[in-house]
Amino acid sequence: MKEIMNRFVDWINEKGGPTPVAIAIGKTPQSFYNYTNRGSKPNMQIFALLANKFDDFDSTYILTGKKSEHPVEELKKKVMELEAERNAVQSMYKEALRNEALLGKGKGVSNHPQVDRPGSSEKLTSIVRKNIGIANLSSLSFALKNSRPN
Repeated sequence: MKEIMNRFVDWINEKGGPTPVAIAIGKTPQSFYNYTNRGSKPNMQIFALLANKFDDFDSTYILTGKKSEHPVEELKKKVMELEAERNAVQSMYKEALRNEALLGKGKGVSNHPQVDRPGSSEKLTSIVRKNIGIANLSSLSFALKNSRPN
């Protein structure tokens, strides 16, 4: 047990002593002073808080003296990569849903009749007549049909 406490106290001292470590995890400096100077022993909750706050805290090393086979830093990096992939997939899924809603059931066609603003057809007809100079659209369609080679 003494070896475990020595490794634990050494790690605390590497981080600047009991006060900064205790404050970082939301505990009183007095409790960490008791670990370093009075021989009090931490529980697993303290180890969990330290592991969550400090990337380099290796509870396996503190307890056994052997380095952990899966360092926390590598695991956190993998978690961040997976979260980035998940966010990208979520974004693509949302975009696909939005496009499906815009296109209408994903078929590229709409199942409801064409709805436009009142008077928009008349406005379009008048613009076409004005720009082309044709009195009515029926004569335009007649002219187009007759201009095509057979």
